[in-house]
Amino acid sequence: MGLQAPRIRKRVIFGLVCVFLLLIVGVRETIAFVRWSEVKREFASVQAGQTRIAIAGKPGMPKLDAGRCGVIADAPPGCASEFVYGHPLAP
Repeated sequence: MGLQAPRIRKRVIFGLVCVFLLLIVGVRETIAFVRWSEVKREFASVQAGQTRIAIAGKPGMPKLDAGRCGVIADAPPGCASEFVYGHPLAP
């Protein structure tokens, strides 16, 4: 009986740690999908030519800003700037 108690205790602790880690992953994925649904819902109200501030106020700040000229920062004059929102399951 003395050897079984520590073994059971280790299994319970291991199980609780696994449940806790799965809970953390689940919460993070839920937050990512909620944010993605907000971006999709607000995307229809974004018009070409709006300022960064106006766009950030609607669907929120993007993960990446890529331009037509291949610039990932402020686009030079004559170039377009595009906001890129990644899907939560995208690599």
